[in-house]
Order: sequence, then structure tokens, then C-alpha cells
Amino acid sequence: LKFSVLHEFGGSRSFHLAALDGETMDYSEDYQDTWEEAGFGGSWHVGRNTNLYADVERSFGGNWNKKWQWNIGVNWQF
Repeated sequence: LKFSVLHEFGGSRSFHLAALDGETMDYSEDYQDTWEEAGFGGSWHVGRNTNLYADVERSFGGNWNKKWQWNIGVNWQF
């Protein structure tokens, strides 16, 4: 099981777009925010040098929105 509280301390983005017909668009975003992530997973030893792993996590709170993230893999040591 895992639980994290994350905070973005800086970072922003802004841009101005202009089309040939004179239409314009301005956009800016400030990424300073705090959010939480919770997840669970495990690792399974399947051979002398081989492990399988899997985990899933979800974020909530703040403007950052990652609904679900799944990670599955194999770790082989030589």
C-alpha cells in the first residue's frame, strides 16, 4: 500500500496564438497545486532471477487528475 501527498512548487505556462484571419487566443496555466495519490501493488518471485510486479494508483484532490495508472512488468537479474 502507498499514499503520497504531492505539491508542485513552481511552473506555469502561457501562450498567445494568432491566425492569419486575425483571430487570437491567449491561454495561461499556473501549476502550483497540492494533490494526493493512493495505490497498492506487489512483486512475485517466479524464478531464480525473475520477479513479476504490478501496481495500480489513483490521484485525487487539486487540479491534477490522473484517474488510474496501472504498471505491470518483469524484473530479470543477471
